[in-house]
Amino acid sequence: MQLLIGFRILVVQSGSMAPTIKAGDIIVTKMTTPDEVDVGDIVTFRDDTRANELVSHRVLKVKPKDGRLFFVTRGDANTGVERWSIERTGSLGIVSFQVPKLGYFLRMPNPAVRMGLIVGAALLLSWWGLSRIWRG
Repeated sequence: MQLLIGFRILVVQSGSMAPTIKAGDIIVTKMTTPDEVDVGDIVTFRDDTRANELVSHRVLKVKPKDGRLFFVTRGDANTGVERWSIERTGSLGIVSFQVPKLGYFLRMPNPAVRMGLIVGAALLLSWWGLSRIWRG
């Protein structure tokens, strides 16, 4: 789901990044070029060994070679690594921030229930904000 130009909202499906990021959390990634990525960043990339599934894992190594950047990544809770490369002109996501457990609500199968929760939360936040203003 695109939030704003250059950002993407994703629901985390597995615990491979626990305890940093857990299943059911929402992450917001900022799209960037591979040259902007540093060791230690959590990146989102398409893993060709998993049918181009989006994966968000921590960067362990980056090595430039022949116009490409070669990455070694791993989930914090995993023992295995992924080895993949991307052209310098390509794009991938860097995790900017996360919202714990919100993904469980966004993935509810019934759209009416999901919308009710979103509207309810918006009303509660509005009431809270207005009550702070009125008390002031």
